[in-house]
Amino acid sequence: MCPAHTGADPHASASHRHTGSDPAGAHAASQDDSWQKVKEAGVLRVGTSADYPPFEYYNDQFKLDGFDVALIDAIGEKLGVKVDLNDFAFDGLPTAVAIGQADVAIAALSVTPDRQAIADFSNVYYVGDDAVLSRPEADPEKIKDAAALANVRLGVQTLSCTRLTPRRN
Repeated sequence: MCPAHTGADPHASASHRHTGSDPAGAHAASQDDSWQKVKEAGVLRVGTSADYPPFEYYNDQFKLDGFDVALIDAIGEKLGVKVDLNDFAFDGLPTAVAIGQADVAIAALSVTPDRQAIADFSNVYYVGDDAVLSRPEADPEKIKDAAALANVRLGVQTLSCTRLTPRRN
């Protein structure tokens, strides 16, 4: 579940949380060899969802581009590994990391308690505000509170934090 939405949307990258029989996960974390595997392969397999410009998108040359793409490329360079970016549906990113199709995910992921239960997150590297896009004839100035949205058709991204905001209000 996403935290109560305040308009600020903190983004971080995520990697699989290794858990074992010990609740704190300390024993499992000490046996985690995922970084060793990345170093040996020389490749960091990264899942993203290229439908969220300016964070990740396909540019005019049909190559992945954007803020998160540039960030993970810089991280890969700093770590001395090649970055292999793969495009997934946003709602498939947690599964891709959990089953080993990707070592990490970067896709303007908001840090939430539910996501923290299954993945480890980097430090938050971007905090932004959400907005609403509407057709001009919809007269967005009429929307003064959540109740005004009761009879409005809304579109939101599956498994995004903002998908819950209208229902909470």
